[in-house]
Formats: sequence, C-alpha cells, structure tokens
Amino acid sequence: MQHKFIAGLLAAAMLFTPAMQVFAEETDSAAASAGDLSTEPPTEDPTEPATDLPTEPQSEDPTEPASEPPTDPAPAIELLPPVVYCQEYYDKEGDFALRIKCLLIDGAQGYHYEISKEPEFKKPLYSFDRAENDVFLKIGIQQDTIYYVRVRAYTETGEATYDSPYAVTQFCAPSSAAGPLQAPELNGFTLDAIDKLLFRWNPVEGASAYEIDIAQDEAFTDPFRKSIGGAYGGYQYQNMQKGIIYWMRIRSVQETTAGNQYSAYRTATVCIPEDFSILLGDVNSSKEVNASDAAKVLIAAAQIGAGRSSGLTTMQTISADVNGDRTVNASDAAVILVYAAAIGAGRTDVSIKDFVK
Repeated sequence: MQHKFIAGLLAAAMLFTPAMQVFAEETDSAAASAGDLSTEPPTEDPTEPATDLPTEPQSEDPTEPASEPPTDPAPAIELLPPVVYCQEYYDKEGDFALRIKCLLIDGAQGYHYEISKEPEFKKPLYSFDRAENDVFLKIGIQQDTIYYVRVRAYTETGEATYDSPYAVTQFCAPSSAAGPLQAPELNGFTLDAIDKLLFRWNPVEGASAYEIDIAQDEAFTDPFRKSIGGAYGGYQYQNMQKGIIYWMRIRSVQETTAGNQYSAYRTATVCIPEDFSILLGDVNSSKEVNASDAAKVLIAAAQIGAGRSSGLTTMQTISADVNGDRTVNASDAAVILVYAAAIGAGRTDVSIKDFVK
C-alpha cells in the first residue's frame, strides 16, 4: 500500500511539475575579426603594362590564440551563518577543554573560528580555519572565564573566497566540586527545526533523572527548569528565538529515600543567528516550493524505507520535515504538493503549515 501511495504522489508530482523551460543564455558572439584593414592601392606606373598577379590568401599565425567570447562573472555564493554550540568537555585524564560544534552549512568548504576574552575580538586567543565543524580547544582555556566565540562558513571557487556572516556566541564553564554522582557527558546537539534544538548527553549509570536549566544569561536568572527520566539522553527545547544566546546546564540526580543526590553541572551554550533561515519545503534550495521538492522528499523517504541514508543534508532534512515529526516521509511530500498547487493557483494568503494536519 505504501508503494502505491508513493507512486500516486510521484504521478501527482509529474502533473504539478511546470513545463520545462529552456533558458538560452545570450552571449555576444565575438568571432575573431581582423577589422577594417583596407588600404589605398599603390599608384600604377602608366609606362608599365598592367599585369595580373595571382595572390595567395593570407595564412593565420598559428601562434596567435583564438579570441574567446567574453563571459559573465560567476554569481556570488551566499552562505548562511552557522548555528554555533559550545560545551565544556573533559578528556580521559579529566582535563578541561572547550568544544565548539557548528551546524553544517550547505555549500561551505570550511569554517573560520575565533575565540577571544573581549567582545571586540581585537586580540583573539585563537583564529584558525578548519574543514571540520567540530573542534576542541584546551591550551589557554580556563574555567570561570567568559569567552566570546564567533564562527563563519566559507568556500573558495579558485577565483574568489565567499564568507558567510559571523555567528557570535559566548561560553563560560563554572568550576564546581565533584558531587557524589557522575556528571553527564554532553554530546552535542541536533537542530530539529528552525526553532527546535535537541540537546544530547550520554546517560549516567545510577542516575534516576537529569535536571536541566535553560536561561538567557550565564547567571541562570529565572531559568526554565525540566526534569528528564534517567533512561533518556536528550531534550528538545522549542520556540527558540534568533539572535539570543541560550545557556544550558544539566546535572545527574539520584533519588533515594534519604533525599536526592546531585552531580556537578555541565554547561553549554547555543545561538541561532538572526540571519539564519531555511524555507520550509524548499528542499532543492530554489527559493520556492514546488513539485520537484516533493519528488526529492519521496526519493529520500524511499531511501530511508530501504534502510539507507536519505541523501539529504542537515539543512535539507530540516526543510523537508514540513509536518515537524522529525521524520522525512511521504506525508511531507503530500503537504508540499498541496501547498505548491495553492501557490500555483495564485494564493498568497497561505503558509505551508496551513496544510499540515
């Protein structure tokens, strides 16, 4: 039944797909021309009889390169600033380090990192480029110190380097005495939607629960507090606002008849840049939602159903999950098709979320 449903949606996608338009790129034909090289004929001597001398055609100089038509410069590459997540990290010897992890940005070849003790970044402690979106810094990083972190994505074409805007955040790991219970080891994040972030940690043996605080300042003034059962290793925080640095801390809890025991806190921060945006349903990044996006979602859903990778990037996955169920499937494609049909009919008063049931 599911195969028939997917086949039906693919047929619908073909019906909604607009006729292919062939865009002929106009180029000035710059055929090599010798120009107007006419000269005055030599004056003939009237005393000499006129003679007809056969002339050989002028051969081209093989050493001269053929002229090429002018080409338009390549369009600038626009990169989104990355979502930046910072956390405290401890190696096997217990030494403290700062971990910086970024959301992979489509089209980026690498990331430029800067870490400073002052917000102007005049004399950064670190300034480096990496192809990786996940780095660990140990030398010169201390607890109880606020660090300013900024990251931008970049790509090089051979003719130019294109940079995204900087994404800026802060981080501070307060020192705390070890508690009777092991502290949870933070394990990065997943951006589930444009405003939903999944914090992850490794479960602690013996912990019956985890206590999470989320606030908008390092002092955790008036925090949002949540208790999570000990079997879980993640929590999705929703309705995040762009441009705000969210401070998150977590500790293990062991509930006993004599009272609760707590571990030390582990701290992380994350910020979604103000100019970070993903158009829901625009899986192929064409800046519009149409039947080709639905077809791409159906192919990805079939790949997942066959036990393979979807083939989508993180940003494409966020765009494809229009119904917000953290799964890319045929129902997402159906919503995209209905919305694309409404837009094609000239409706401008609808959102793709209006078609999610």
